[in-house]
Amino acid sequence: MGIIKTNKETEEYINSFMDKNDERESGAAISNYQLSSLVTLYKEMLESENGSLCQFASNAGGFSSYHYYKKNDKIYLFECYMQKIKYYHSVNEKWISTHKEYLEKLHQ
Repeated sequence: MGIIKTNKETEEYINSFMDKNDERESGAAISNYQLSSLVTLYKEMLESENGSLCQFASNAGGFSSYHYYKKNDKIYLFECYMQKIKYYHSVNEKWISTHKEYLEKLHQ
């Protein structure tokens, strides 16, 4: 689950989805065992270039997947089902801090 640079086709698909759909306010339900990759890859995405994409979690036997995408120096979370984007929202420090707290509680 590393960070990759999107190709033109993927970039067009993502941007088209974002242009046609409003951003949601809430995020995905990430399993406890995937919180570590959620936090770690977010930190790495902050340092990545625009147009970068990574998968940080999956659910339902892989049918649902969760990805970070960087556009205009902002990180977005995408939830996909069967490889199609279903919704997205921007990820901010408050959101990531909440998940860091969940992760810390698991290790107590």
